[in-house]
Amino acid sequence: MCVLGFSVKVGFEHNLSVSNSLITFNLRLNDTVSARTIFDRMQSKDVVSWIAILDMYVQLGELVEACRVLDEMPERNEICWRRGCESLHSNCLLV
Repeated sequence: MCVLGFSVKVGFEHNLSVSNSLITFNLRLNDTVSARTIFDRMQSKDVVSWIAILDMYVQLGELVEACRVLDEMPERNEICWRRGCESLHSNCLLV
């Protein structure tokens, strides 16, 4: 992937905003493996990082993994819980 390679080459791979954008970019391309790899390699993660991965598992229908991600979030504020519950609830209604 050219965008990821360029980001690494110029030293932006550890930039939180760039990494979050790359996760979202890969998810839009349905490249969940790359999105998860970027997430796993991030030195620091914020709410945006965690919610992106949570949403990915919910959209894939992997609810157990989505719950695990929600449990692993180091900082869960109201936004995290609301977004996580909304994602899980909306997916359950579709099943």
